[in-house]
Amino acid sequence: MSAPAWGDMSKLDVLREAVAAVMQRQKCRLLVFSQRVRELQAIPEHTETSTNLTAALQAAQQHDPGVTLVISDGQPDNPQQALKIAQTFRGAIDVLYVGPDSDAAAISFMSQLARAGRGTVKINDIGTPEGAQQLLGCIAGLLPAPSK
Repeated sequence: MSAPAWGDMSKLDVLREAVAAVMQRQKCRLLVFSQRVRELQAIPEHTETSTNLTAALQAAQQHDPGVTLVISDGQPDNPQQALKIAQTFRGAIDVLYVGPDSDAAAISFMSQLARAGRGTVKINDIGTPEGAQQLLGCIAGLLPAPSK
């Protein structure tokens, strides 16, 4: 996620800012996953190359969430295992794909994940200025409304 997305901001910068804005308004947990899963207060400065979605879903499931939002720009290391775990969630798994519109395999998997988790999928290529501008709204639209 290093290519320019909007002005001088990288895709990671765009994602970091949008997630931070949502977390200021809503109570939610942020589980960041690549080779390992960690709960953080913000998305880190650098990403890793692995996508261990299976471990991330297992970690999220321990919190018994009503809604889980998976934001990803690619395909997981073990898609079949991730789909199997998604089917066992009590709550819905909504998916926001933020990679390029041209990656049909990643989009197909993200759609399968949303179906397995009884959720919805949204495609939003944050590598484009329009996608970067719409990201905050996409994230907020997939999460439950903030409790008052």
